[in-house]
Amino acid sequence: MSEIIKLKRSYIGYIHIATMIIYPVLLSVLLGLNRYVKTQQTIMVDFFIIISIASPVMISILAAMFNDREAKAGEYKNELSTPYHPVNIIQIQILFYIILYFCEITLSFVIYWIILRLFFNVMFLPFYYCILFCIFFSSLSIIQYFMSFIIAKMFNTTGILIFGFMGFILSALSETVIFDKSWIILPWAWQIRTIGLFKVNIVSNKNQFVEYISLYIPAVIITIVVIVIVRKLFKMCFK
Repeated sequence: MSEIIKLKRSYIGYIHIATMIIYPVLLSVLLGLNRYVKTQQTIMVDFFIIISIASPVMISILAAMFNDREAKAGEYKNELSTPYHPVNIIQIQILFYIILYFCEITLSFVIYWIILRLFFNVMFLPFYYCILFCIFFSSLSIIQYFMSFIIAKMFNTTGILIFGFMGFILSALSETVIFDKSWIILPWAWQIRTIGLFKVNIVSNKNQFVEYISLYIPAVIITIVVIVIVRKLFKMCFK
């Protein structure tokens, strides 16, 4: 609740709302007016590929703004003044922003879906499939949030912005053959590589679909390990 109040008092919340509305509206109108052939797969790729590349920068900016706000408030005085361990408070705040990201992606896609479906008569994959994919896609950002927030704490604004720009480059390159063998262990590649699910042969073939999803098992393990490491680093920072 306190984090929601802080959002209302800052421009972070307004940036989230503006992005959630402006991005799908502009993209859907541009795609709707474009005369190229639109398939159920390409319109999904068009929406998510841009978010995949932009997310590392957006998350790093958010982490930088959060760290700057807490530092100016008295070097994380709000977290240190509670009866709870500051690391637990930080984790709850990170989870809040992750949930916000989940909501943004899903609601943004719904706006995108409504405009293309109602105004341009563009056909999509089944709606439930699209929503499930939004959840799956968003979950792959969890590791980026935890890494970004600890780097912002340890290396301040400059460090986290460099980190975000690095993620932006790696995410963009991950669509190419450069990371064909190593993308499974590269967090910035996980989201953009999900577009492989929209290849006709994978979407229509259950076995290939399950096989592709199973490639993300290392992502789950790496995410858990990183969260544990980040928690320990936060403890060191607050000693």
